[in-house]
Amino acid sequence: MTLTRATLGTLTKRKTIDVDICGHSVRLQKPSPMDYSQYVMGMSNSKGEPDLRLFPESILLLTSRMWIDDEGKRVFSDSETKELANIDLEFYEKLSSECQNYAKPGASTALGESEKTIV
Repeated sequence: MTLTRATLGTLTKRKTIDVDICGHSVRLQKPSPMDYSQYVMGMSNSKGEPDLRLFPESILLLTSRMWIDDEGKRVFSDSETKELANIDLEFYEKLSSECQNYAKPGASTALGESEKTIV
């Protein structure tokens, strides 16, 4: 079947995965092409060169956009992203690492503490 605008809806449902982080079950959703692009571009300065000073904020935004609840709604909105920076450091490091690994194009699972279940 040829993909048309009418059948495009089948591609808008993004994959999710449940991961165990520090004993808590967390559901991650694959980023949209726009979210992924903003994540990658957010790590570059105005000259298009990677800038390590920009990485933490870009990773924080990606993480907030990928973490969803059981109904598929984001846990943190863009305006609440800074609140995510106040959670336990060990939990955040593992969560953001899982998000970065799962966000990679072609990744079907995240890397981490335990075996993952793809939902």
